[in-house]
Amino acid sequence: MFERSKLFERLRHYYLESARERGKVVLISGGVATGKTEFAYRFAQYARGSGALLLNATASAQDRSVRMGVVGQLFSSADLPPAVAQVVEDVTGLAAGTGGAGGRAPADPTEDLLVQRACAALLKLARSCPLVIAVDDVHFADETSVRTLLALQRRIGMARVLLLLNQRDSADRRQARLRAELTRQPYFRLIRLEPLSPEGVKRLIEADLGSPSCPAHLTTEFHRLSGGNPLIVRALIDDHRAGRGRRGRGPVIGGSFEETVLMCLHRHDAGAVRTARAAAVLGPRATAETIARLTGEPDGTVAAALERLEAGGLVQGPQFRHPRARSAVLRDLPPDLSAALRLRAAEVLESEHAPLVEIAAQLVQAGSPPPARYVHVLERAAQQECAGGDAEQAVRCLRLALRGRLSDRKAASLTASLARVQWLMNPTGMSEQLDVLVAADAAGHLDPVDALMTVRALAWVGRHAEAAAVLERAAGRTVPAGAADLRLTVAWLRRRHPNVLTAV
Repeated sequence: MFERSKLFERLRHYYLESARERGKVVLISGGVATGKTEFAYRFAQYARGSGALLLNATASAQDRSVRMGVVGQLFSSADLPPAVAQVVEDVTGLAAGTGGAGGRAPADPTEDLLVQRACAALLKLARSCPLVIAVDDVHFADETSVRTLLALQRRIGMARVLLLLNQRDSADRRQARLRAELTRQPYFRLIRLEPLSPEGVKRLIEADLGSPSCPAHLTTEFHRLSGGNPLIVRALIDDHRAGRGRRGRGPVIGGSFEETVLMCLHRHDAGAVRTARAAAVLGPRATAETIARLTGEPDGTVAAALERLEAGGLVQGPQFRHPRARSAVLRDLPPDLSAALRLRAAEVLESEHAPLVEIAAQLVQAGSPPPARYVHVLERAAQQECAGGDAEQAVRCLRLALRGRLSDRKAASLTASLARVQWLMNPTGMSEQLDVLVAADAAGHLDPVDALMTVRALAWVGRHAEAAAVLERAAGRTVPAGAADLRLTVAWLRRRHPNVLTAV
């Protein structure tokens, strides 16, 4: 990528200096998926082609417990001279606790002995030719390998060695200590990879699509959606290429974009992942403060995590750059964790005095039987959703409220509300609610107003005998305030379903 050419030249200069016995330690740093691995790989190929001996390794979280795992990778990544290979065999044997070659070494060596022998082997290699030692994702390296690399970097000032380390941005204290140790040496150099600029995104689009020019609106949107993250830009290009026949002016957002968002997210540290998940659950209500309350993290910790996520192109402030990025993160949540976060989010929104429909939406997404204090929230939210035209969400709210711990009378009232909404959606789909309401009325739990609604619903679906029985009981319980409703119901029955009145 053209924006990295100047940085590549800087690194090449450091390498040429190291080849003249002026060793260098270079740390390539940047956000997740900003191209650190690709940049280091390109340089490693250049160094190998120029005659250097290249030793490389990639650390991983899974191998962090493997003693001298990274150093072992370095030694096994190239053919070594016999004299050095013998030392390497001793080191790997010591690390495994097998005693080294011929069993001459102690079975449980000290860390100092391992580090000393590994450094000696590496420095011996640099006597015959320039040596480039490249470690990708050094933040995952095992402790003994880290000690070896730190010991080595203190000894290479007059050696033909370039120690090239790749480290992502993180709040991890272990990483901070490693960087602090590296910066102590006067021959330490830092190369930071920033996200691509709009011009960099334009060049990448043109290179991948094979077009000499890129529309300005496409460059703008790709940069906005990716934050300059090269991996996300390439995913957007893949989706755009696949959807050429159905796109309008804007980019096509598809599966490649969603998969890459998740891949980038899971390359972040655990704190950033927690923050992103909380932001996805909170949606438009996400702020650094609400995320901190949801996760229980300090405000400063959340703010730093949001900065890392933004540098990685996933969010802009506390909001995802595209709704499908948020949707992908929500789908990736384990069910139990999703339910717990949703319930906690309802509490956070309640304390923020958010609209009832937003609190209820979190409860519905959680899917767990609601605490008693939220039954009223769900009931009120259902009324508002129904008035706003979203009967399906109103049904979800009422069904969830009915799963709470309720008195018989409250359960009957909520069932009547559910039946009213169902009647608006599909009158023939109310049989379940009507069965419950008939039983509740017979037990004396149904409010007279709800009873008269039940009469009308029963008559509408042709259950005339049951409608007559409920009407008779309602007439005996109706108070003066409900007399008008009773008269209207009887008048409606007289016109539409006279059989109900004759059965009373």
